[in-house]
Amino acid sequence: MSLEGLFDLITPAQSYKETLGALRDDSVVSLLLPDNAKPYVLSSVWRDLTKPCLVVCPRTEDARVLYEAMVAYSGDDAPVYPVSY
Repeated sequence: MSLEGLFDLITPAQSYKETLGALRDDSVVSLLLPDNAKPYVLSSVWRDLTKPCLVVCPRTEDARVLYEAMVAYSGDDAPVYPVSY
């Protein structure tokens, strides 16, 4: 089970469209997001870009929490890989 249906809430937002456009043009994008929004936005961006994405976290625990949340949004069959030590 996933929360993919929630992605439809973000896709109409102009700022989201601009972010996707910049990423599709291979531009560097910097986003200031609340911690709770990061897995939702990253999962949605990954889905809409249809390109591999790499996310680096400063701490192992941050990576674990982000991984678990991204799997919840994207589903168990999404190619989201956990942190490796």
